[in-house]
Amino acid sequence: LTHPPNMVVAPFQSLAVYACCLCLSRAVAVKPPPVSVRRPPMGFNTWNHFHMNPNETIFLETAESFAKLGLQDAGYIFLNSDDGWLSPNRSAAGDLVAMPAQFPSGIAALTRKLHDLGFLFGIYGCASETTCGSRMGSLYHESRDAKQYSRMGVDYLKFDDCGEMNLASYAKFSVMRDAIAQTGRPMVYSFEPYTGSRIWLGTVGNSWRTGPDATPHYSSILGNAFVNNLAANLAGPGHFNDADMLEIGNGDITLAESRTQFSLWCLMKSPLLIGADLQTIAPAFLELMKNVELIAVNQDEAAIQGTLRAAFPYANGDVRGGVPTVAAAAAIGRILDTAARVDKETADRPTASEGRAAALFTGITFCEFEPNITAHQMWLMESIGTESSSNNANQVHLVAVKQGTTCLVSTKHGGTVMMAPCDGSKQQSWISDGADITIAHIHPGDDVSLCLTTNGTTLETAACIAKPTNCSSDWNHHSSANGIDCTDSPRAGQLWYLNARGQLSSTYSNQSFFDFEDPYCLATSPGPRPMPPQLPPMVNHTLPRQVWAGPVAGGAIAVVLLNTGAENSSVTVTATWANLGLGEGVTVSVRDMWAHRNLDTASGSVSAVVGSHDAVALLLTPHNTE
Repeated sequence: LTHPPNMVVAPFQSLAVYACCLCLSRAVAVKPPPVSVRRPPMGFNTWNHFHMNPNETIFLETAESFAKLGLQDAGYIFLNSDDGWLSPNRSAAGDLVAMPAQFPSGIAALTRKLHDLGFLFGIYGCASETTCGSRMGSLYHESRDAKQYSRMGVDYLKFDDCGEMNLASYAKFSVMRDAIAQTGRPMVYSFEPYTGSRIWLGTVGNSWRTGPDATPHYSSILGNAFVNNLAANLAGPGHFNDADMLEIGNGDITLAESRTQFSLWCLMKSPLLIGADLQTIAPAFLELMKNVELIAVNQDEAAIQGTLRAAFPYANGDVRGGVPTVAAAAAIGRILDTAARVDKETADRPTASEGRAAALFTGITFCEFEPNITAHQMWLMESIGTESSSNNANQVHLVAVKQGTTCLVSTKHGGTVMMAPCDGSKQQSWISDGADITIAHIHPGDDVSLCLTTNGTTLETAACIAKPTNCSSDWNHHSSANGIDCTDSPRAGQLWYLNARGQLSSTYSNQSFFDFEDPYCLATSPGPRPMPPQLPPMVNHTLPRQVWAGPVAGGAIAVVLLNTGAENSSVTVTATWANLGLGEGVTVSVRDMWAHRNLDTASGSVSAVVGSHDAVALLLTPHNTE
């Protein structure tokens, strides 16, 4: 994926200059700007309000509203369709088909119209055979679908995961990453891995969901923010934790709660995708989402995610606060449990230097991730021509890059797989079911009834396992067909993907539905288990007075003060310099980004009175101490 260079501005003037230049550039635009993956995407998504019923009229009306209401000038340029645009079936030629009643002009024609209006267009797909709404998915068709998206002029792909949940996320989402890159069309790639704790996320896409679907409830906003906070150290320029779409203007969300969501989403550098109906939204909610000062924090060139720094009970000792949803709390627990388990397993694992790990090595190990992929996990599929066989398939050697002349060898009638010097023998030939970029079986060339198989510990050839019957339309969320639990099929240990980095990664995971397991790769020697990302300092997120903060380019600090308590009363929330990482003697200028006014200078701490479920957003600029 490529992107244009950042706009360069003077460090301390960056927020104001960015907002000003953005307005001027949008006012004269007749074509959309280049697709940039450097900053969090801003725009619109159909799901929160329209669910499975997107249509081209919604997009054309939304484009008109964005231009008329000043949202386009504020930077909201992506108009994205979520689930519901696809037909349940492919065309006779194998292409994806838009629902004709909803998109009578076709997606390509709609995209051209939106581009002519200065907008970028996003589409929805799924790393499974069916989408969450039982429409056509992209599993095993990634390359074909990416080429179709490119032909249609798509600028953004949201790639969901609702079926075949037992297939490891790293392999599934890497497939579409490589397919998009091969088209040569710049495209934002956003995906939903159902985990926010894996270090590989930033190597695969530009943004990724960290928590459950947001709902128009205050507890959902807080819950998603807390989960997103735990993955803060994964984010950076071009790679963003996605706390899900904005619920502002939906349901019973109040203005105060909307200020909370917008303040936190901007501070966390989460994508800003409006999910309300702009034909009916109240003006006050609309104006809130055009806050150019907070938008500038979200779009800051440093792209450092803000985090929860401190939390306190009320002055009288009352600790009642906004507790996250059950789903969010469970997600937080899974992330922390996984981190603790990996710490223990890594400590208990024998090291190669001790000789034990090397002696027990079977050819499968934990995948490495960019920029630290070593040659012992890199492979080439070297063609050796078409052999006369039962399926007349193209034969390849699986050559280890590290040795250069070492090939993967099968044993007759199945069993252990090993490495040996390449000699052109039948036992060193392999056949992949995948004719293009996709997940596929790999068979030994002399017996296509066998498949390369792993369970995360061993590597062998074993009898190929067919997908359970009648699962293609029901392979969703632990569903079963004819009593078969489709999500738990051991078939996952027989599907592989040779990615653009040369790794042959397995789709095997010992987890079902929530993939919190590190992925496995074919290798010539063992490697250490990847460590989970460093977590931000742990703060009791159930306490009601909260301090969130993060740096912006030029040395300033954005601060969000929350009162999450259920009481209908205002409280004073204080952020100390210790909370913010400032030296004791530092003096700062203070600007209220909601009131759009400068406040008195501060030293040692800064305080504000915050209403129930409300937020105060401040920009602190340290004075030059030289």
